[in-house]
Amino acid sequence: MRMHCCAVVGIWALGSGAAFAQSSEADALFQQGRALMSQGNLPAACQAFSASLRLDDALGTLLNLAYCHEQQAKLPQAWQEYESARTRAAAEHQDKRARFSEQRLASLEKRLAFLSLDLDAVGPHATVLIDGVPADRARAGVRLPVLPGDRRVEVRAPGCRPWFQTFGLGASAATLRIVVPPLQPDTAVAPRTTAPRQASARRTWGYLVGAVGLASVATGTYFGVRTLSTKEAADADCVGNACNDRGLELYADARRFATISTVTIGAGAAAIAASAWLLLFDQQSEPTASAAHGQSTAVWARISRDQTGIQLTGAW
Repeated sequence: MRMHCCAVVGIWALGSGAAFAQSSEADALFQQGRALMSQGNLPAACQAFSASLRLDDALGTLLNLAYCHEQQAKLPQAWQEYESARTRAAAEHQDKRARFSEQRLASLEKRLAFLSLDLDAVGPHATVLIDGVPADRARAGVRLPVLPGDRRVEVRAPGCRPWFQTFGLGASAATLRIVVPPLQPDTAVAPRTTAPRQASARRTWGYLVGAVGLASVATGTYFGVRTLSTKEAADADCVGNACNDRGLELYADARRFATISTVTIGAGAAAIAASAWLLLFDQQSEPTASAAHGQSTAVWARISRDQTGIQLTGAW
């Protein structure tokens, strides 16, 4: 406990002096952090130092914050703060603080592992996570301190499958360089632009062919009724097989109406069957490679005296 207090006092001494003028609020938070540190309340002390640093980016406060995180066993965070403090102290020619930072960095390097990420192949919009925690992209290519053990590195980008790998790391000052490969497109979430159009076209043709089929059946029914009524009228002008001119003319009309009725009802039934197939296919089918080559549909009805049918051709 005595050595701990001595270390804190040493840090306080580095953080004092008129050269590091702070705002009154930042100074109050800094003093609060010192008091909390002496009481052993590390979480509250680190929070106070962080708040003070946001108000006044003083090098002494940064050093105290780094030491506080080191005591909390947040070693990667402490290492980065010591590294920042060493760079600033060297630039400002504050030799004592630079040497202190170097001493703490040397001590922490024996307890940390280090990564360097090469992200050139993944583009600027990729997100890096180490053990599920987002990493600073600005530090790509720079040494990243991590705790020894199994560390999971994951890289994500919009529209791509994430890349991840777990690395077993031991405490060492050596840096493991990781080259992240190009991310592969995520075909599972790729937008399907052709399928809705395909389904819409099939459904439209299904309804259209069905409507034609119903109309044909209705027409055939009408001419079927006309056949019966015309034949009945012809029977009135015939005795046995002998018919006058009017009877012969009515029989000819009845045969013509019967043919039309048969043809149109047959064509209508075929069209209704085709309509049902189109609508059922629309619900069950999945997009195929043929969609990439466009789609076309044609419906042909053939109606004649001795042939009835409907022909459906197309590509989906």
